[in-house]
Amino acid sequence: MKDVAEESVDGAAPETLEPEAEAAAETAEAEEARKLLETVVDHIRRESRAAHITSPAVFAEEPFSFEEEQLDGVWDAIAADPQYADIVRTADEKSGEEFLHSTKYLVVPYARLLLRTQADDPVFLIASTVRDNSEIYPRATPVTFFELDPFNLPLEEIFAHITVMDGLEEYSDIKRVTVTNGMVCLYSDRYLTEPRAMAIAQWAEVDSHLNSNQ
Repeated sequence: MKDVAEESVDGAAPETLEPEAEAAAETAEAEEARKLLETVVDHIRRESRAAHITSPAVFAEEPFSFEEEQLDGVWDAIAADPQYADIVRTADEKSGEEFLHSTKYLVVPYARLLLRTQADDPVFLIASTVRDNSEIYPRATPVTFFELDPFNLPLEEIFAHITVMDGLEEYSDIKRVTVTNGMVCLYSDRYLTEPRAMAIAQWAEVDSHLNSNQ
């Protein structure tokens, strides 16, 4: 007659973890998921602090090399936990591809600007920014605005792009006014009338400075 030990081996009964071992395994798995989540969030926040947006694809590459299933868990955890509410996705307006950033350091409008600068389409960049400024603030946009970071366009190139814009129907809403100091300002007539744009631009570029010097 076989003893109990032999019957257990011959029957190939599946092994089960003791409750303590099972709990330890679950704890270890949860800790690994937490570390992965913090790694992803820390990277996004660090990049945002440096005014960079993050493609989700970077986490599947070196030095991260996370699996798709792991990242799905990260995205779900971020969406479910209010402490990660600053981690958002902003879509590229042309490609539709989404990028990650932290609104603690990089607000959505600026993230859109960064994406537009990466699109290598200066005409679209200028027109989209002018429309945003006309709609949101509202304000007309001086051409010198595009000499600044993150645009960094030389003034002569800015005027060349505006000339191209003038010949394209899709940008027919982009208009210009010239204030008394000669500054050319752009606006979208979807959101501002010409008199309103002129009044705003004149105040911002000329009158407000005269008042401050009195």
